[in-house]
Amino acid sequence: MKPMQLVSIVLSLLFAIGLVAWLANSAPSFVVEQPEELRDREDNEPEPLPKVDYERRNPFDLSGDGPHPKAVAEELIYDFGNMALGQTGEHDFVIENQGDVPLKIARGPSQCKCTVSGLKTDEIAPGESAKVHLEWTPKALGPFGQGASIWTNDPENQELLFRVEGEMHREIVSEPEGGWVLGTVSKETPTTFEGVIYSGVIEDFNIEDVTTSSDNVQVEVIPMSEDERGDVLAKVGYQLKGTFQPDGRSGPFREKVTVTTNLEEHQKFEFNLTGNQSGPIVIVGPSWYKGPQLFDLGKVVQGEESSSRLTLMIEKAEQPVEIGEIQVEPKFLKVEMVPEKTSETSSRERFTLRVQVPPDSPVGRWNGERKGSLKIKTNHPQLQEISMSLDLEIRSE
Repeated sequence: MKPMQLVSIVLSLLFAIGLVAWLANSAPSFVVEQPEELRDREDNEPEPLPKVDYERRNPFDLSGDGPHPKAVAEELIYDFGNMALGQTGEHDFVIENQGDVPLKIARGPSQCKCTVSGLKTDEIAPGESAKVHLEWTPKALGPFGQGASIWTNDPENQELLFRVEGEMHREIVSEPEGGWVLGTVSKETPTTFEGVIYSGVIEDFNIEDVTTSSDNVQVEVIPMSEDERGDVLAKVGYQLKGTFQPDGRSGPFREKVTVTTNLEEHQKFEFNLTGNQSGPIVIVGPSWYKGPQLFDLGKVVQGEESSSRLTLMIEKAEQPVEIGEIQVEPKFLKVEMVPEKTSETSSRERFTLRVQVPPDSPVGRWNGERKGSLKIKTNHPQLQEISMSLDLEIRSE
């Protein structure tokens, strides 16, 4: 190789080395930062598993020759009976070692809170015993049952399964919930109603007082009989027997009954008593609003004839019902009361009330400040006048 060629090769190599070094120093650098939870751990060790405080399988060696311990539990199931919803039940089971060597125990799977007490270690010496404490708080009404396992090194009794069971009840029951809805009741004769307050959990309680919102309502408290308590699985309970005395007024009513007990957490029970006292007249129809006593004649276009009707049923009196003077506002309305045929055994006379809006009626609205009204005189001793409001709108188009 000629000297000039050798010099050229060496210079090319030096140039290439310099270019690489320059690129390395001038290129941007990228740093991948470890997550915080990994930076605190050396050598990126794996995430530790959550601690399990029970053994899924028996951890003891059961293959050796004797002597062996002998695990004895006289009681494996405990019945709490009736419990109040949300109440926590607790019970201690006893494990005794009747063998000649220490009995080793370990917690197994559990459906409730389980602890072992009375031990400095997980061993029970011969002739000694330990307590297994189970605690359970059911969250739903009805029967329940939960258990916990204890592993042992007794080859003859490798697993002890302890179980608690019972039935959840509301601590105290009051019926009917919300109160009594009597519907339509007679304006002349009393109406009776009944209720109960009882408990399947509380051993005893007293009803100390019953008050009502008016003298129209009377309530008597009677202790439930043994058979009555048995029907609802109650330990103690009372019947509420009430009477609503009508006051002669027609229309809806709302009363309140308050029962006071000697229970600290259930001192008062309030029941509503609602209904409607029937009067000598019943009015029905799609345009009738009982609460405000309103007859809705609707919206009418001027020049068109419109007619609305209601059915009125009036209690029979000694004399047949006769219709007298009719007063209507606005005065251009045409009103008639037409008697209808009823059977001789019917307790009410029946009439059809028709209200006609003539085609030439003026435009206007009869409601609010300018109210429409209708009054009908009768000879009925308890219904000398039938009175109602009218709602009417007449438009030009």
